[in-house]
Amino acid sequence: MTGVCGDMIADVSRKLAENAEWQMELLDESKTPVFRIRLVAETLQGTD
Repeated sequence: MTGVCGDMIADVSRKLAENAEWQMELLDESKTPVFRIRLVAETLQGTD
């Protein structure tokens, strides 16, 4: 899953709106999340 996510990140990050989040989850057989990767775009105040 990390390999697939890594391949997607460049495209996703270019389209991610300011202060937005993107995530990908790996589910088990009963559709319960067992692993999650999150990408968060944040505006930081006071950075130069």
